[in-house]
Amino acid sequence: MVEENLFRLLDRADKILKELESLESSNSKSTMLSAAKKSLISKLLETSDAIINNAQNIIAPASTPSSSLRAASSQPRALYSQLPAPSSAPRVPGPVSSTAPSDAYGEEKKLRDVIEKRTLHEIKKKLNLERKSPQKEKEHITEIEMRRPNLYVRFANFLFKNYSSNLIKKGHLKDLSSSIRKSGLNVLVHSYVSIILLNTHIAFLFGVLLGLFLSFFSANVVFAQIPIALSFISPSAFTLIRNMVIWPLLSASFAFLFSYYYPSLEASARRSKISDELPFALIHMSAIAGSGVEPTKIFRIISDTAEYKEFGKETRKVINKINLYGQDLSTALKDAAHLSPSEKVRELFNGMATIITTGGDIKLYLEKKAGDIMTEYKLSRRRFAEAAGTYADIYTGVLIAAPLIFGVILAVMAPLGGKVLGLSFQNVSMLGLVSIFILNVAFLAFMKLVQPAD
Repeated sequence: MVEENLFRLLDRADKILKELESLESSNSKSTMLSAAKKSLISKLLETSDAIINNAQNIIAPASTPSSSLRAASSQPRALYSQLPAPSSAPRVPGPVSSTAPSDAYGEEKKLRDVIEKRTLHEIKKKLNLERKSPQKEKEHITEIEMRRPNLYVRFANFLFKNYSSNLIKKGHLKDLSSSIRKSGLNVLVHSYVSIILLNTHIAFLFGVLLGLFLSFFSANVVFAQIPIALSFISPSAFTLIRNMVIWPLLSASFAFLFSYYYPSLEASARRSKISDELPFALIHMSAIAGSGVEPTKIFRIISDTAEYKEFGKETRKVINKINLYGQDLSTALKDAAHLSPSEKVRELFNGMATIITTGGDIKLYLEKKAGDIMTEYKLSRRRFAEAAGTYADIYTGVLIAAPLIFGVILAVMAPLGGKVLGLSFQNVSMLGLVSIFILNVAFLAFMKLVQPAD
């Protein structure tokens, strides 16, 4: 009965050790995991004390025969593989030797030393409870960056936080909330709504000032020589009302629309960058999966790789949901897929969640997915190369040949005098130069938007 209790305690210690090793492999710094580790360590120490007490009962000469020690030493357990086996010689009837208590005490001391070395010392070594060197301590330090909102965000929350929270609770801004989460902006939803409202009010006030300025001041501008003369005028009631209505509404509308759709534009930019990084990241993931590591470490390695800045943020979401929220990998993948701006990433994460749930071959899935996405990437590059030739022809015709012809015509017509659309030839030349500059900047911005990332 005592031997069975001892083996049951050993099984319990093995289970606690496995749980502790799984917690250590997560490399998480959350307080919940630290509390769980401390609880398991205390249970493990209590179990080790119980093991020692049961072992003492086994080797006690007055209560346990030598056959029980022989049975315990023959069990296939690593903990008792080095225990000294008791003597198998038959007992000779007669008086008890005076050295028996000292022999029993020696056997007890040896058993106690072995158990302590094979439990407490090894447990402390595995759980890193022994003192580490300063260099190793530095390697395990994880820097946590605490972000605080800037003054503008705090002022917006001070003015509009309650109103923004009510709008969100009523469900009026679901699309905006989804865009903010997908864009990767480091701002809360209610804070961003407060920023939109503050931007709109500031733009409205700017429009009021602009309307007043245009109503009471007149600017006489000579276009070519650029002198500016301001004169005070007395506006009519119609002009004043028109300027005080049109300019504030235009300014406020522009500020509201730009602030509202900025997260969508940012999410679209991230989608493009993720699409450019995804083929190479999938090849990397399939190579890691081929080494036989657990799927969670695949995402941890990719998130720590500097080459995948945007896709690394998506894999970091999976790791955070596992370490901070305690989700399993399948659930974390599905939640991260819902928050990703890229349709390809959503398809990838949902597919991996299905493969993990059904027990499929994740390496084979990643290899096939990497091949398909790499093929799409090559085709998109080829299409862009063909389109770039068309863009070059348009640029040559509109912004090189046309200005040259326009300049020659102006040079021929200028000595004849006259005006073009009420403008002198000097003003037309100036207008043409400004137009060429603006079109060149617009063309460069367009090429920057449409070209794939390097």
